[in-house]
Amino acid sequence: MMTAGVLLIIKNIKLGDPDSWWMRIMTDIAAKSYGIYLAHIIVLNTVYELIDTEFSTAAVKIPVIAVAFFIGTTLLVKMLSYLPKGKWLIG
Repeated sequence: MMTAGVLLIIKNIKLGDPDSWWMRIMTDIAAKSYGIYLAHIIVLNTVYELIDTEFSTAAVKIPVIAVAFFIGTTLLVKMLSYLPKGKWLIG
């Protein structure tokens, strides 16, 4: 029941002009979200190994890894989308 309530609240949020740069980025990420989901574990393992030794506390490590892997995975999927038949690769 709580999930249904949250979904109904989020569904009705208006974020502004649909032609703004922010909405274009969000629409692009939403269109590539399945590819991001499929590729995230590959990038996550790489990012984790690079960042794990740099920070000592989990409070810093977890947000840094999350942001780095999201940006990395999004860029990877964006590059794959430019390939011929890229739509079939990333879903």
